[in-house]
Amino acid sequence: MPNFTARRITLIAAGIIGATVIAVFILSYFLDGIVRSRLERAMNQKLKGYRAQVGRAHVQLINGSVTLSDVIIIQNAHPKPPVARVSRLEASIQWKELLSGHVVADFLISRPELYVNLTQLREESADKVPVSNKGWQDALQNIYPFQINRLRIADGDFAYIDTDPHRPLHLTRLDATADNIRNIHSPDKTYPSPIHVQAVVFGKGRLALDGRANFLSKPFAGIYARYRVSEIPLSQFEPAIKRANLDVRGGTFRSEGALEYSPQIRRAEVYDALVDGINFDYVHKAPTAAIESQHVTKLKQAGKKVSNQPGLALKIDRLNIERSRLGFTDKARNPPFKLFMTDLAVVATTLSNHFEEGPADVNLRGKFMGSGQSTLTGSFRPEKQGPDFNLDLAIRNTDLRSLNNLLKAYGRLDVAAGQFSVFSQIRVSDGKMSGYVKPLFSNLKVYNYDQDKNKPLLDQAYQMAVGAASHLFKNPSTKKVATQVSLEGSLKSPGVSTLQALLQLMENAFFKAILPGFDRQVNQVTRQQDR
Repeated sequence: MPNFTARRITLIAAGIIGATVIAVFILSYFLDGIVRSRLERAMNQKLKGYRAQVGRAHVQLINGSVTLSDVIIIQNAHPKPPVARVSRLEASIQWKELLSGHVVADFLISRPELYVNLTQLREESADKVPVSNKGWQDALQNIYPFQINRLRIADGDFAYIDTDPHRPLHLTRLDATADNIRNIHSPDKTYPSPIHVQAVVFGKGRLALDGRANFLSKPFAGIYARYRVSEIPLSQFEPAIKRANLDVRGGTFRSEGALEYSPQIRRAEVYDALVDGINFDYVHKAPTAAIESQHVTKLKQAGKKVSNQPGLALKIDRLNIERSRLGFTDKARNPPFKLFMTDLAVVATTLSNHFEEGPADVNLRGKFMGSGQSTLTGSFRPEKQGPDFNLDLAIRNTDLRSLNNLLKAYGRLDVAAGQFSVFSQIRVSDGKMSGYVKPLFSNLKVYNYDQDKNKPLLDQAYQMAVGAASHLFKNPSTKKVATQVSLEGSLKSPGVSTLQALLQLMENAFFKAILPGFDRQVNQVTRQQDR
């Protein structure tokens, strides 16, 4: 009889427990509507400039988990399209941390989609409230009563659409993990929380990032990580950079390095980087000249801001550019002309924003205008009191016919045959420049009846005069037209950036040293005819 009573009590207890579980399970579904509306309201109380819509919510009372489905985030100013969609968000207790006496949460965000277009980005940029103060963390934390200690993102899809919807900046198959967010373990370490990120970039490239973080550091989280990117197609950036009159076609990028960003230091070191097969052109247009000037001013200000700035360390140990093309197109001239370098190969080492790192060395090889064998070596030091660099340039035997549009734009003439070479050494320091430019012309033939017979008669006469002048100034021993121009003096402004100094030197060394040689020849012929 006692055994029967015990079994009966056991069966009754099991029945009660089973009924309770079933009741709790059923009750969970009855609570879904209430939970959805309350969670949606709690999230929106924290968000600024955005609002959340929760499609479904489910609380599992048995294991204490919360699951949200079909979550949509909308920018109030531009609600279409939504900036984010989350297929599923699961929040639960991180059970392994119960063993260490901590009740914390584990979040899994599955198949999130982040979509931002140019209009929405400009709205965000114009907002005086920074992104970090928009309440994203608080909204996420309001989903679950326990603090987040582990966060996982599975199969994320992030896209930015600039002006071309067919070429977004797109990350797919994004997986990310951050653990020990509450610094439960190794709290004395600078970065106690391990992180891992991997993704497909622009459909072809790969990204991997591994490191550690301190999510509790103030006023913002700190991170240190090693990164690897490979086979990144650079043409995807073209819609974004076209606003700066830059045109990029083709090319891939790969790199390895380290990043550190914390309240104490911001550091980026590129151990190795390779740009392969890029076609890069800068286009100058008269209607956009004012905007181009603004871009240069912004670059100058940015350069001054980061140069030798304490707490900011930027360094590239080695940068290679291979099998590439670099060009400049001036559409403001009549006729428009192009200058370009093909078969471009560049090696740059020790590029840094800090003077104590020493000079950066640059070595360049290529073909000017597709024919002139060219070499350039230089050393650049981070700016202290203005640009500080030296250059050694040699361009040999460029086909002059490829420069005809340039010659017509500045010298009102073109050539039928000839080669052009130029040699230069330049030093810039303490707001002053020194050096020389020596251009040489060989086998120069300006007038060609077959080439010029359809030109107006006065143009033909001008061409003939210049052709005659070239013979007056040929070195009898070398059969070359040669001159050497000294570059001595001060920069236009001692506060210019290195980029602006290079442009000034191009103006002085190329447009004021080489092209006027043609005009001098014409003047000599005119004086001879006047006699």
